[in-house]
Amino acid sequence: MESLRDRVARLPRSPGVYLWKDDHGEVLYVGKAKDLRARTTQYVLDGAHKPEMMAHAADVDYIAVGTNKEALLLEQTLIKRHKPRYNVRLTDDKQYPYLKLTDDAWPRLLKTHRRLDDGATYFGPFPDGYGAYHVMQVLNDLFPLRRCRKLPKAKCLYYDIGKCVAPCIDACTREEYDAVVQEVKDVLRGRSRALLKRLADEMAAAAAAHRFEEAARLRDQLRGLEGVLERQHMVQDRVQDRDVAAVEARGDLGVVSLLHQRGGKVVGQSAFTIHVAHEAPGEALRDFLVGHYADRTVPRYVAARLESDDGPALEADLRELAGGAVTVEVPRRGEKVRWLEVAATNARLRLEEEVLRRQRRGMGAVEALQTALGLPDLPRVIEGFDVSHHGGRHTRAAMVRFVDGEPDKAGYRTFGMKTVGEDAVAAGQTTPRRGAGREVDDYASMEEAVGRRFRGLAERDEPFPDLVLVDGGPGQLAAARKAMAEHGATDVAACGLAKQDEEVFLPKRMHPLKLRRDDPGLQLLQRVRDESHRFGITQVRRKATASVVSAGPLDGVRGIGPKRRADLVRAFGGLEGLRAASAEDLARFPGITPDLAARVVDALRT
Repeated sequence: MESLRDRVARLPRSPGVYLWKDDHGEVLYVGKAKDLRARTTQYVLDGAHKPEMMAHAADVDYIAVGTNKEALLLEQTLIKRHKPRYNVRLTDDKQYPYLKLTDDAWPRLLKTHRRLDDGATYFGPFPDGYGAYHVMQVLNDLFPLRRCRKLPKAKCLYYDIGKCVAPCIDACTREEYDAVVQEVKDVLRGRSRALLKRLADEMAAAAAAHRFEEAARLRDQLRGLEGVLERQHMVQDRVQDRDVAAVEARGDLGVVSLLHQRGGKVVGQSAFTIHVAHEAPGEALRDFLVGHYADRTVPRYVAARLESDDGPALEADLRELAGGAVTVEVPRRGEKVRWLEVAATNARLRLEEEVLRRQRRGMGAVEALQTALGLPDLPRVIEGFDVSHHGGRHTRAAMVRFVDGEPDKAGYRTFGMKTVGEDAVAAGQTTPRRGAGREVDDYASMEEAVGRRFRGLAERDEPFPDLVLVDGGPGQLAAARKAMAEHGATDVAACGLAKQDEEVFLPKRMHPLKLRRDDPGLQLLQRVRDESHRFGITQVRRKATASVVSAGPLDGVRGIGPKRRADLVRAFGGLEGLRAASAEDLARFPGITPDLAARVVDALRT
């Protein structure tokens, strides 16, 4: 219950639908709310609603919408879809009422409970039959369409009272009737500003001429029309299967929200956390959608907020995956833009939740780490160091920075060794020490890297980190502590983390500290250590590749420029892998012809 209270406290203060779920993800209950947080809070208080259901509840999900009406309609759709055990079950499959403008030669306006893909124009759904009937009456008062099921052979009362233009007796032309039909369609589609203005002008003119009964009638018509035009967005006018996708990003963290429309109705939402890296959010969304639908059914329509150039490329990829027709929509105006706004709102809310969750996770781990290491202050800023090399060459030390338990990639640094390793010897900056092995290099490299980092901080008068973590045991820790002391950082906490047994080494402690594998503090140290190792290896590989690319046997090969040279080296795992490749292997690489592949093989083997 404590975790549920924590979850509920992070829900938005907006209208929407909430779904209580058990620990298997099964939906237990679907409800609507004007304020999602306030409503769901009532379930987790003492003496809460539905205590039997809450005994099984493990999580609560939600879909935020714009209005209470949208929440009502979406709630009923989701109840029918999931059939939750704690909702009142509907005893039939009754549908919501709609207004239907038929696709006949002389169209008429009807109330119906069935939506068909029959070319008719639908408006709704309405929460109840009375609301649909009231709107139909308003529209029939405003627009004199035919009322009869079949055209009679003589005029009827509706013509006499001005409520029908009587196509049955040819009292109107086809063009005149079509103009009335178009006005009805404009109202159903929300395009009636001109009509509203006309009614308002007529009402004002009638009042000015003291025709008060006519002014009152026009006033009632105007109010009724305004009620008809109240926007709602939970159902499309056409029966379509569509996913609506939006992404929101903060730094390299992004959340994609997918609204799922099936048969014209929103039937659910999915949220996915993604890594944005250096891509623009639109590019990240496009890449995500291709990967998402690689092993899923692709809907007939996908609406997404993309750059115009990205839409055709994504559409081609999705058609390839679907093996059939797919339309990618990049709307800039109209009803679909509103759908994108709903998806974007949910993506933003989920992103805020994820950021808060990570902050809470990070700070919880920071507090656990303070307790485990016995530190006087919270280690809010942790800098981790790792030394990597490539076969004894290209030795580099990587430094990563974590703030409140999360990576701060703007603070990452790498140090090319100036006094250690074969590169420094080759450059004449140092001489090899007799008996110096890999471990001695690690110690000296660690001392150099930590020393350069703290010297730079001291010279720039920047604050020292709260904790320094080195990848290794007592030797690496001692080297780092020596460098820190030389720059006045004797009061900065430091520790080492050895990979083999995940033991934590502390200064002035004879035996390593062994923390439980599920200890949040240890897991934070592991994350810092692993990230420094990943970052260091990446930099070493780039350095090694650059050295092969900048000077090597491929320099004189016609058709192999710097970029292609670098791509080949990376693709074949370095120069040795490239030498072991055959001409046939090389010819399969994009842009390499058989003749060029033969020239590359000759150059590598001479």
